[in-house]
Amino acid sequence: MRTILYDAARTLLLSAALLSIGCTNSRVLIGEDDAGARDGGSPGTPCGPNVCAPGTECCNESCGHCVAPGGSCTEEFCAPVTCGGQVCPVGTAECCPGCPGERATCAGPGGECLPVACPGCAAGECGDGQLCCPTCDDGYLCVSPELGCPEIECPHPGCETSADCESGACCTDCTTGEGYCTSGPCAACPNPGPCAPMDAAGVGPCDAELGVVYDGGRCHTLSGCSCSGADCGRLYPTLAACVEATWSCLPTCELDGECGLDQWCDGCARGSCPFCADCVQACAPSRCATGEHPTCRAVRPECGASGTAIVVDGCWVCVDGYTCERLPDGDCRTTGCPDRHSCTACRVDEPWVCLPPDLACAL
Repeated sequence: MRTILYDAARTLLLSAALLSIGCTNSRVLIGEDDAGARDGGSPGTPCGPNVCAPGTECCNESCGHCVAPGGSCTEEFCAPVTCGGQVCPVGTAECCPGCPGERATCAGPGGECLPVACPGCAAGECGDGQLCCPTCDDGYLCVSPELGCPEIECPHPGCETSADCESGACCTDCTTGEGYCTSGPCAACPNPGPCAPMDAAGVGPCDAELGVVYDGGRCHTLSGCSCSGADCGRLYPTLAACVEATWSCLPTCELDGECGLDQWCDGCARGSCPFCADCVQACAPSRCATGEHPTCRAVRPECGASGTAIVVDGCWVCVDGYTCERLPDGDCRTTGCPDRHSCTACRVDEPWVCLPPDLACAL
């Protein structure tokens, strides 16, 4: 608005001067109301800080004077705007304030002053009529009232205990498990349930028992100097408490294909009750899994009661479910045996073979 009023005043003065010497002049303000754009025709010819209307031509670019073809033109020279020692491009009619102690800058093509990022915020340090908007890390922006202060989401400062926070509490991020300071209450994290693998690990060479953790397949005691992870506050006090809470988490199965890629159908994954000594076949984390996903078109094979299939170099390979050693070709743990035959290891480093009920391995 200030730019338009400035241009209008200058236009009136120039028009009066030109009329006194018999010079005709046509001037149009820069903006959406240019004559050409308003009439739906040509947008006009740029002329310094002005745009000449259709049917006129630029005769003095430094001042932005437009005349009819063949009309008289003044030889007046209008000096360019200088902001902070910098000569602004032709068309700039205003300077924008910089940060405290820094030079002013040239306004944009439309005369607007863009927000300026400065290192600190104090009253009176922005330009006339500008807003002082705080940002992260004690910074601030000088912004025109029309734009208003932008909404800026600052990262939470990290912490381990509330003593690390200037005020408020140290909370745990539900996703990352990292601590953050907040002046309000800690966000409630959803309870993942007892069957989700717990995010907790012992840190340091200490032998102190920190609690019991469930890793998605079994319960085990966690030791160390301190605990790291999002579930450190959910550790079980005893091994019995962990087993009782998670004993049914492993689903029963008959074949490996019913389990996840990194699981196998373990013949004795758990008992039929929290502390039962019997064996129930269930999907359990495979100690041999590589974490790879198959890239071949082969279907996951069944590798017998004590074997499992894992992905090696993009395709399935049968291995011993406990030693993770690769099963040789023709091994009955892969091929299976006829009814009443038993798959037996007669010799070390040789494939297991199917033996009928009336035969045994030769000595």
